[in-house]
Amino acid sequence: MGILFMSMPLAWVGAKLEFILREQEKGSYNSLLNWSRNPKDQNVPSILVARAIGRKLIFSFSTFYLCLLVLMFTFQAFISLFPGFLLSIDITWAHLWIAATLGGLMALRLKRVYVVLAIGTALVAFYLASMSI
Repeated sequence: MGILFMSMPLAWVGAKLEFILREQEKGSYNSLLNWSRNPKDQNVPSILVARAIGRKLIFSFSTFYLCLLVLMFTFQAFISLFPGFLLSIDITWAHLWIAATLGGLMALRLKRVYVVLAIGTALVAFYLASMSI
């Protein structure tokens, strides 16, 4: 369950990666427009598509691998500091449904949603902490 909640901010990383890739593809779009006006070489579209797929594959895999390493080391450190924490919580299907819903909200890529989600999470954590006192 912990890894599920720890990986939720990666939706933001994915959105930033997508933005960076879109910005890099602007040059290819301009090349395609120029080619469509004066098609001298028939291989230009296939080269542009192959380049875009290769770039996306390399960036997505390297970002995934880096995020996986960060999550792995963070989770290992958390487990070594609090070894009985995961055994003390009762995970149900409702928790997984909530986590999936939150992931969908984070994929909207709206700053207002992120703020509301962060404030809501902080309020729930504060409420749960005050109930245990």
